[in-house]
Amino acid sequence: MSAMLVTGASALAHGVHYGLIVGGLVGISALLAPALVARLRPVPAPAYDEHAVRVADLRSRIATGTLATVAPGPRPVPVSPARGARSDLPVAVVASAAAAGVHAAVAPAHLAGGFATGGFFLLCATAQLAWSALVLRRSTAPLLVLGVVGNVVVLLIWLASRTVGVPGVHGVEPFGPWDLACAAWELLVVGACLTRLAGGPAEDRVAPWQTWSTSALVLLGGSAFALLVLTFSGASS
Repeated sequence: MSAMLVTGASALAHGVHYGLIVGGLVGISALLAPALVARLRPVPAPAYDEHAVRVADLRSRIATGTLATVAPGPRPVPVSPARGARSDLPVAVVASAAAAGVHAAVAPAHLAGGFATGGFFLLCATAQLAWSALVLRRSTAPLLVLGVVGNVVVLLIWLASRTVGVPGVHGVEPFGPWDLACAAWELLVVGACLTRLAGGPAEDRVAPWQTWSTSALVLLGGSAFALLVLTFSGASS
């Protein structure tokens, strides 16, 4: 029974891991490239034909009998192109999903050493992915606080496992590319949540991807690429 449970949990972890990679690659092709091209393309200033404006003004004044009061109209101020939306929520969503991908990727190896340890990694992956989905739907102050507290707790456990060891689980483990990448993503989640809590509003929806800042889109593509490289490079967990 326990062997079947471990096998099922490993299959679930692999499914989450590869699902996030595939989703990230689809996101790169569908979202990242067109958005970056559009942002890098220079936006021409609105055309201003002073002669046409004056002719239209004269015709209007002739029609209304106010030709004697003709005065040059003010030159319209060109409207600046819209800037990208705030990056904090998109960054939090992408980084949390990427961290979930790491925990899902290393869960099978830890399940082989014990269900408790492997189950912890699987639980982290599920929680981080669910949190991303909830924030993507609508963020709230309690949800952002949960993101800060949850990721800080996971970071502290990870740091303890690399410095003094976790009592009753393992001795001190070496740093590796998987855990360093995961820690970086979790720090991004914490920073993004604190930024939104400090600058509000906490209750908000993640902006459509078309309005994401270039940095958020680059994080999306870079995270998917990093997971892909870690997966197929044979890097140890």
